[in-house]
Amino acid sequence: MKIKYVTIIVDDMDKSIEFYTEVLGFEVDDVFDLPGGKIVLLSNGDETGFELIQNSTFKTGFYSVGLDVEDIHKEMENFRKNNVEIAMEPTRISVGIMARVIDPNGVNIVLIQHGT
Repeated sequence: MKIKYVTIIVDDMDKSIEFYTEVLGFEVDDVFDLPGGKIVLLSNGDETGFELIQNSTFKTGFYSVGLDVEDIHKEMENFRKNNVEIAMEPTRISVGIMARVIDPNGVNIVLIQHGT
């Protein structure tokens, strides 16, 4: 299991992109326009990046950590055994399978098994 991305909900997408690109040296990988919002994916050539989301649904700030996993069902079994709150059961998405659990502090931990 490895960290793939960190999601941050932002108030001002332009200022946020400027900060992460000009100050931290990340590059914009992809932009997705959504009804009432936008998602911007940033990377720096490493395997870990940032996902910036701007919309009116979520409160501004740290939202989630995305983990790349080899066997999502095995990981979910471990979470169940340890009584971890499961917010979303494994669900097929365009790049594989995704699930979401909540850590003891209320932080979303998103698991993604690619290519299945």
